[in-house]
Amino acid sequence: MIKTRLGRLDGESLLSAWSDITADMTATELPIEAADTIFAARLTWQHRDPFDRMLIAQATRRSLTVATRDEQILRAALTPTLKV
Repeated sequence: MIKTRLGRLDGESLLSAWSDITADMTATELPIEAADTIFAARLTWQHRDPFDRMLIAQATRRSLTVATRDEQILRAALTPTLKV
């Protein structure tokens, strides 16, 4: 809903189809753990978006690859990234 409030995403259509979307992608939801928030807070990376900081913290802690077009994330290379 954060991206919806910023006008970057149509949240209603996404939320109404969420279970179908994740099933089609064979994706698994990734809950935010306390260790993720601590790791995100300790990142020396200067990114203003707290949601992006959390994504990077989660990916880094779990050795996951992030697919993004965000240039700040791509330049930082804190975790493996794919430019999309």
